[in-house]
Amino acid sequence: MRVLHMQAFTNRGTKAAEIIEAIVAVSRDFPPEAAETIQFENLYKHRYEIDTILAAAAADATVCDLGAGPGVNLLALRRLGHRGRLVLVDRFDEYVAGNRMGPWQHIVSVLEDHDIEIVRKDFWADAALPLPADDAAVATCFDVVEHLPGHPLRQLRELHRILRPGGLCVISGPNGVSLMKRLKVLAGRYPYAPFEAWVSDAFYEHYREYAPPEYAELLRRAGFTHVAYHASADVSVCRASRGYHRRRLSPLSPTRAALWGIAAAELALPGLRHTIYAWGVKEPH
Repeated sequence: MRVLHMQAFTNRGTKAAEIIEAIVAVSRDFPPEAAETIQFENLYKHRYEIDTILAAAAADATVCDLGAGPGVNLLALRRLGHRGRLVLVDRFDEYVAGNRMGPWQHIVSVLEDHDIEIVRKDFWADAALPLPADDAAVATCFDVVEHLPGHPLRQLRELHRILRPGGLCVISGPNGVSLMKRLKVLAGRYPYAPFEAWVSDAFYEHYREYAPPEYAELLRRAGFTHVAYHASADVSVCRASRGYHRRRLSPLSPTRAALWGIAAAELALPGLRHTIYAWGVKEPH
């Protein structure tokens, strides 16, 4: 059994440049706004996640990504030579015209071109996955649980079922008590979903953002062991260093200076960082 400890989540290793190259190549398969988001907002985040998967899954192992949307991580894994079964599960409801990541039809065509298996379903209504028990080496669920209208234990227990003994489950989500959330409260703003999104007919924003220890507790209650969590400033650092906030920023932009201030504060204060990752292992029978 391979148990990933904290250092595995902070080790960029010798593959960092290759991973970034693969992510940039993946971004070119998407519309310009999506490519910018991947390269200038989420590049370091994707690098972190892909590095984690590579550390836990052999090149011929099954990897399942629940709620993966455009599937950047799986596409990059395939470009990096992963030969095993890559399964992406998503309903794709929000990927319509106007979504910055592009329409679902284009996303699906890109995924199919790279031999990624697509399970299109509403996994909130029906958590069951068409994968055998004790099969996958890694199951991931990045930036998903905050979008569910209730707790995600049914979904996480299903990921536990499909993992092989010793397999790894990794989840992530926004830090519900992050620096940015606190600043919004101090400014008199509601820190979560915009009001107009909340009262719209279709709501795709965040129902509940969890505090850091709660992500780990979700995995424990879903049956995982060796559970731990890590706070990441990758999104904030990426935005600052690559000059991106909803659009490319000039080097002299005051917004860019503010982004550097946020990134520096998050690096100094882990509890206020933007993103929380938690992971757990399926105990051997």
